[in-house]
Amino acid sequence: MGKGFQGAVLRLLGAKEHVVAVTGRTQLAEHFVRIHFRSDTLLSDGDLYPSAWIRLWFPNPDAPSTLHQRGYTLVDPDPQAGTFAIDFVLHHPMGPASYWASGCEAGEQLVAQRFGARPFALMDPPPAGYLLLGDLTSYPAITSIAATVPDDVPLVAYLERHHPLDETLPLPDGPAVTAAWVDELPDGQGLVQAVAGRDWSGWFAWIGAESRATRRAKSFLKREHGLGKDSLHAQAYWMRGRALGRSRTLDELNAAHGSEQ
Repeated sequence: MGKGFQGAVLRLLGAKEHVVAVTGRTQLAEHFVRIHFRSDTLLSDGDLYPSAWIRLWFPNPDAPSTLHQRGYTLVDPDPQAGTFAIDFVLHHPMGPASYWASGCEAGEQLVAQRFGARPFALMDPPPAGYLLLGDLTSYPAITSIAATVPDDVPLVAYLERHHPLDETLPLPDGPAVTAAWVDELPDGQGLVQAVAGRDWSGWFAWIGAESRATRRAKSFLKREHGLGKDSLHAQAYWMRGRALGRSRTLDELNAAHGSEQ
């Protein structure tokens, strides 16, 4: 992103935007890349917690004056150093975010925003166990949550497999951990089938998957096992056939900014 373009975006988006700069990249799998960033301000803007996420604005490769916003989980944030990473799925056809991630280089900059969200926190007293349901898009959140759960508390994680390469990534492990990739099934039933046949009463469930799969799993756990708002968090991480996130042109941002003066 050019310096002038980035400056225009910062001026137009408002007061809570941050510049983040690429410092490197790690190829975790053929279709999964970790981009490393640094920012002087981003990590000082609010508390950090497992599954904390930010929104990044990406230029459209075919129309650079159009920006697309996408949400991503922070990986290994270090507030003192100002460093963190973001994991990108390099799916095809590529959207603006995956296109950018596939070719970005050290020194490139993006604009990021942090918003308030329901944080994940360990329950006290602990539940019967933690159930984590998702897929590759929520893989960073699931692994960050799993890393905070004490070794003596049961943890079960099921992730839907959307590509054979998904299984090349390591799942959470530990003395009380059960984790597996599961098949995607029609009508968003893959995660429901994975958890069927077991009593989840007293557990805390966290769900972050495709929209329909998330709804199906949430409804099943509420209906069949009595999990409520204090023991169940569900958020769609993506929607089949549709991009989640806003898109705006610089002209639209300029008009919106002008109307607020």
